[in-house]
Amino acid sequence: MADEEITVEIEKAPPPSTTDGAAAAAVTAAATDPVADLKAQIEHIEAESAREREAKLHAQRQAQTEQQARIAAEQERDATRGEIVDTRASAIEQGLASAQSATDAARTKIKTAMEAGNWEAVADAQVELADARADFKRFTEAKNDIEVQRQTPQRTETRQAPSAPADPLEAFLAQRSPATAAWLRSHPDEAKALAYNDTRRSAKINAAHNDALAEGHGLDSPEYFAHVEKFLGLTKAPAKTNGAANGAANGGAQQQRRAAGSAPVAPVEASAGPTTGGQVVRLSQAEAAAATDGTHVWNYSDPSGKNRFKKGDPIGITEFARRKAAMQAAGLYDKTLTAQ
Repeated sequence: MADEEITVEIEKAPPPSTTDGAAAAAVTAAATDPVADLKAQIEHIEAESAREREAKLHAQRQAQTEQQARIAAEQERDATRGEIVDTRASAIEQGLASAQSATDAARTKIKTAMEAGNWEAVADAQVELADARADFKRFTEAKNDIEVQRQTPQRTETRQAPSAPADPLEAFLAQRSPATAAWLRSHPDEAKALAYNDTRRSAKINAAHNDALAEGHGLDSPEYFAHVEKFLGLTKAPAKTNGAANGAANGGAQQQRRAAGSAPVAPVEASAGPTTGGQVVRLSQAEAAAATDGTHVWNYSDPSGKNRFKKGDPIGITEFARRKAAMQAAGLYDKTLTAQ
């Protein structure tokens, strides 16, 4: 059986009393003191500037410390390498001296054996001379290699280590992945909060990161960044309406907020204008607000396929009136909102 057609009437809010209006105006004037507001803004800007200067100085000091540590490590390495080279050079010099002595001794043996006519001894001495000269050549080549190695530490000492970026924000971004760095550059407030150690904002950004991963979004994926932006409130969801006529009645002022919802009952089409017959349902200002501000939302999407509403959308004034009429008929409606 078709639902009975419903006409919705919204009660007008009573005008504020003169006393209440004067008190509210006084409170508003006190809260919007231009001098105090300007002073607070200046103090905030000065505090931000001081924090940025301190962060930049800290980054510069850290970069200098790291550079000095690298230079000290290179010097220590070169010193150790130099000791090893010196030890090898000393052994090579001893080998050269020994080879030269063996050469001189072999020549003396050859001369003595030739004078005595002992040709067998001459042959043995010639073999010894050949071995001595081979050793001398090998040690000479090793000495040349050592001389080349001794020049290497000098070139190392003159090499300047690349300095870290002076800007702490750039230094922070340089350590991030390309996708994350690109996202942070497009959201400078979030980038500064992380780079300059803004405790509260950093905690919220890290919470958004962890929540995105918990939802199964891959790191640096479009879904990951979309979830982070939604979590941080950087994007606003487009206004959604409960059907074209219902959206006109609501004035388009619907917020997408999930809350403990009402029972999942089927929607009805709102009437385009006054109707003859049917039921008239009156809503208070509080009830009208509850129907559109997300207090009561749909627990499922439109099953008709017309995409009139989605799960989580406010139910709207017409659907709220229909439910109110049904609950009043059953004697179940709470009069709390009506009285407001």
